[in-house]
Amino acid sequence: MMKSLFKGMLAITAASVLFLSCSKDDGGEDINEEELITTLRVTTIESGSGTTSTFTFRDPDGPGGAV
Repeated sequence: MMKSLFKGMLAITAASVLFLSCSKDDGGEDINEEELITTLRVTTIESGSGTTSTFTFRDPDGPGGAV
């Protein structure tokens, strides 16, 4: 009796997990707002002398722009 009750409870739990864990996809578009980074500036400081070096890369018209 106890084994059949345990098997029944296990089946109900498994069925609940299967049905409740899945959700419908609304089919809407994913919102993916990205920043367009056009300037990169890296500043390094040498630990011994304190000398500062700055490196800059710029792409003002963004990807696919004029060369």
